[in-house]
Amino acid sequence: MVKLPSEFVATKYPGYFWNTETQVLYSLKIDGVLKPLKIINPNRWNSWPMPGYRVSVKGRGRYLPIGYLKGLKPKPFHIASGHAAAIETIPVRETKKRGQDWRSHI
Repeated sequence: MVKLPSEFVATKYPGYFWNTETQVLYSLKIDGVLKPLKIINPNRWNSWPMPGYRVSVKGRGRYLPIGYLKGLKPKPFHIASGHAAAIETIPVRETKKRGQDWRSHI
């Protein structure tokens, strides 16, 4: 199990973490090593509107713009006291039962 420092925030793609202090994107390798990635600036050979990072997700190239990454904030860590308190903090989504009309709750 790999534990990252609190300044690392997970991105929308698995295996990539944004460091909020140094403003650098890191890739988590299979042996647990964090590898910093290079930023790519827009130029006449690519069609990117702003600087960003090129990442690979399941073998397909993806683009993570700097604007999205700078908007990531670390989530506050909260330890609930006891199992009952932890259950209360989890939001529960109500599901529609089979055959139930969507207007039945009105």
